[in-house]
Amino acid sequence: KVHGLIVEFGIYAQRYDRLILFLPIDAFRVQASDELSADIAGSEARVRLPLGKARFELNHHYQWHQDQSGRPLPYRPTHRLNWLTDYRFEAITVYLSGLIQGIVKSDRFGYRELPSYETVSTGITWTIGAGFSLSAELQNAFDERQLFDVIHRPLPGRSGFINLRWTALDHKNDR
Repeated sequence: KVHGLIVEFGIYAQRYDRLILFLPIDAFRVQASDELSADIAGSEARVRLPLGKARFELNHHYQWHQDQSGRPLPYRPTHRLNWLTDYRFEAITVYLSGLIQGIVKSDRFGYRELPSYETVSTGITWTIGAGFSLSAELQNAFDERQLFDVIHRPLPGRSGFINLRWTALDHKNDR
């Protein structure tokens, strides 16, 4: 049973006369700087396809960014793609999701780069009732290593979580 394809698209443009950045001086110190102006523009697109008890979703974010001298801003990927697929049984939902992130400039001069990376997560959620749900999630399921976040810390390897959640309001638009 198809409930309908949902497509969302948005664009934005921003101009900052004084952009405060926290820039690395060396491996252990960071310094705030407000001497830069910046132009940022981008688009976000999302496609969601519910098929009965299954759902497929794809989100893409593109961002163009530069300071007044034409250098890219640090810590901002140009492309980021998230995807999700899940299937709902009676009280149990099983899902698989992923993130693909592009190259990130890691200094204010645009010389150093952090590589692109991909991660995959999976999990299961059990709706108990009375607003309670119990879930188990495995993040970075393939245990990608040597990946770094925007402040040069290694991303955690494979991580597991168990969550008990209570939602006070009963909303039906949770998918």
